[in-house]
Amino acid sequence: MEAGKFDALVKQVSSMRSSRRNAIAAIASGIAAAAVGSSTNAQDATPVAESESDNQEFLFVQMADTGAWIPSPDEDDVFLLTLAGTGNQTMFFSDRPQRILGTVPTERLFDVLSFTPENAPNAAIVTHDETGARDVLVVELFDPILTQSLGDDPSTTVTYKARMLNSDAASNLQEWQFAQQDDQLDPTFTDVSLYIEDCVQLIWCNRDYHSWGPVPGGPISLCWNQHELDCFPCNGGQIQDYHDACNREYLDCIDACEADVAYYR
Repeated sequence: MEAGKFDALVKQVSSMRSSRRNAIAAIASGIAAAAVGSSTNAQDATPVAESESDNQEFLFVQMADTGAWIPSPDEDDVFLLTLAGTGNQTMFFSDRPQRILGTVPTERLFDVLSFTPENAPNAAIVTHDETGARDVLVVELFDPILTQSLGDDPSTTVTYKARMLNSDAASNLQEWQFAQQDDQLDPTFTDVSLYIEDCVQLIWCNRDYHSWGPVPGGPISLCWNQHELDCFPCNGGQIQDYHDACNREYLDCIDACEADVAYYR
């Protein structure tokens, strides 16, 4: 995809204020137009190695008609983020040089990124009020729940638990961190986009929700593979290689340890 078309499309995603259905339709039109434009120059394009394509950094985007932000009644310093009208697909895109666009079923994304409290993905919540003013909050997301209603007017709602992201914490969401003005969101809002960071890392060797120690040679960065809709080691290895390394390192695992993204006591 040409650079100008991709950049314009990303700006369209970040500033969209129409309903989720209209926004997704506009994005799909943009993808289709970009694909037509790029196909005419396909013979002149320089082939890209598979490893380069798979090691792109991605952002995942969920767009919703309405949202709510309330303190959790059960946990201190935890909030509940509810997005209504998200649809059952999440869009993903990468920046230069590949500018890859696609969608993944939201349920699969939840499985792949884990969303555990111990190693939660970072995300930026971007809302707009009726005057068009933007409000941004960067958080950690975990324990998502996807609810789908049936009937004549089916809808999808996603609820996350969220924690404020420490200002010193590393994040690929710097653009949104710079745009954040405070640590508050309105209790309810419309026209919301949720930007979720890429795959997390393999850090611990775990068995039966108990961590035996760090992954040998870790942490191991994981990269999103848009063909498999899954996270794989960015170095080209297989996750099974690190399961095996865990069991060689920690003999008390009795060949039952797995490399994991989360730490358990």
